[in-house]
Amino acid sequence: MAATKSAKNPTSHNDTPNTPKVREAAIAKMKVAELRQKLRGHGVKGTADLKKPELVKQLIKAEVAGTKKSTAKKSKNPTAGNDTPNTPDVSESAIAAMKADELRRKLRGRGVKGTAGTKKPQLVKQVIKAEVAGTKKSTAKKSKNPTAGNDTPNTPDVSESAIAAMKADELRRKLRGHGVKGTADLKKAELVKQLIKIETGAKKKTARK
Repeated sequence: MAATKSAKNPTSHNDTPNTPKVREAAIAKMKVAELRQKLRGHGVKGTADLKKPELVKQLIKAEVAGTKKSTAKKSKNPTAGNDTPNTPDVSESAIAAMKADELRRKLRGRGVKGTAGTKKPQLVKQVIKAEVAGTKKSTAKKSKNPTAGNDTPNTPDVSESAIAAMKADELRRKLRGHGVKGTADLKKAELVKQLIKIETGAKKKTARK
């Protein structure tokens, strides 16, 4: 008899071979209360008067539908963990896992205001958008100026970024040390340029010696 049954239904342990995550055999072993509970979890109501075979059928149907939906979502969006593969530093899945308050804080940090009444899905979208824009900006800056930390790679001892970080008074002091006068009226950007020029010239002279 068992052989006849399996011949009639070769996938008796799994009647839906296209959805291997749905185990019909495991569902059939469940108690009535468990089946009803599972169905409620799928949003199915009015199961109080149903008998076990009917509950089993309904749960299998619900599980299969759920599995197919998630598969369809993945195929539509193969980079679900990261919808912007060109910006690997931005993890959409990590952003989506954040709480609404965290998302609002992130957006405030990016200068985005008026998020108090915004719901989480919209906040997630906004944070992803802001993060992607920020990443693209920094990438663009790097590509425009690949030696941003040091615009004079031939003089590694001269750090332009360190000079640029100095205060105007420090820059004037440095320039005076190099014998440069009349810097009182110069703005910071001009002071930075002059100091970099002098430091670079001095290093090149030393290198020649």
